[in-house]
Amino acid sequence: MESVETTKDKTEKTLRYTEMLASLQQIVAEVRSDSSDLDTLVSKVEQGYTLIHGLQQRLEQTKMKVEQLRVNFEATMQSADSASDET
Repeated sequence: MESVETTKDKTEKTLRYTEMLASLQQIVAEVRSDSSDLDTLVSKVEQGYTLIHGLQQRLEQTKMKVEQLRVNFEATMQSADSASDET
């Protein structure tokens, strides 16, 4: 049951990332095509920067997780190699 919850958590994180990206894309489209007043444009740009920061954080977290998985995998492979060399 734990793996199902883990998969669900990963799916929710992915959705949040894709939702953030979609929101950013929408803001970019609105800023490019919209002739709103300056205050509205500034607000949209601020929202965009907030989303960019969140996306960057998510990517950095993912990068760290992938690196940890790689390190763990290499350690497991070295242990397996050492065990097979001893037999």
